[in-house]
Amino acid sequence: MTFKLFSVADTTDGNNSSCLLHISGPGLNVLLTGDIEVASETALLGWALPQMDLVSAPHHDSASSSTSAFLNMLRPGLAIVSAGYKNRFHHPDYLVMKRYRKRNSRVLNTADHGSVSVYFDDRLTVRFAREMHPRLWYE
Repeated sequence: MTFKLFSVADTTDGNNSSCLLHISGPGLNVLLTGDIEVASETALLGWALPQMDLVSAPHHDSASSSTSAFLNMLRPGLAIVSAGYKNRFHHPDYLVMKRYRKRNSRVLNTADHGSVSVYFDDRLTVRFAREMHPRLWYE
């Protein structure tokens, strides 16, 4: 497994200066994107990134992230959105979610599923905290 930690922003431009982590191994590519927005996504278009098996949806899948060009480059099989239930920002953005669906990416939202655990063995396996540890208030 290879772990590459990097940032694409040359400034301290808040969200766009987020660190990214690319995890790769035999038959596996994962990109953890932090809070990057359009500027960083555009900068990444010039990089030779492979198709991703898993992507953490940039900036909670707000309208300022997950551009069509970025998703076309990464073609993620699975995207995980880190968003709170009924959050005040209304993440994930409806139009951004349509972009993922248009590319046949499976999208999981922590607001709906709770904590998401991903395991990589012979294949990618996903487990949800709400299923592994049911509570009355999840139903």
